[in-house]
Amino acid sequence: VVLALQRANGRLLLHRKAHYGEDTYRLLSGGVGLSEAVADAAVREAQEETGLHVALERFLAVIEYALVFGAIRLPFVSYVWLLRECGGELRVDSAEVAALRACWPAELPAVAAQLRSIPGERGYWGRWRAVAHEVVSVILNEPGHG
Repeated sequence: VVLALQRANGRLLLHRKAHYGEDTYRLLSGGVGLSEAVADAAVREAQEETGLHVALERFLAVIEYALVFGAIRLPFVSYVWLLRECGGELRVDSAEVAALRACWPAELPAVAAQLRSIPGERGYWGRWRAVAHEVVSVILNEPGHG
């Protein structure tokens, strides 16, 4: 799941893990358990990573990828959700998250560009992660979204 978690002020939470570069932030994300509903995973992951109580606002997209490593081709799917903060206290889950920051939806193209610019062997990861930011940006910045 990829989570566009909107704070009360309208900004979206981004996170950075300890092994990322200092400027590398991205939307929250997490795994779906084998017998877990995707919507339940979205709520659980948001709460685990932020300490906030959240509500599902709306389902935004399914993004299907093919991750290619030489002759190996791995299918991967991201289920993208818009969630709203509805209580709790924001905290960093230090086991998973090194830092949190917030951005306006209009800033997501710059976040995606930064991910796409990651050099070296982690570059593939940045280009893969950038896609969800671009999709969320298009949806949340379209006229009439609210």
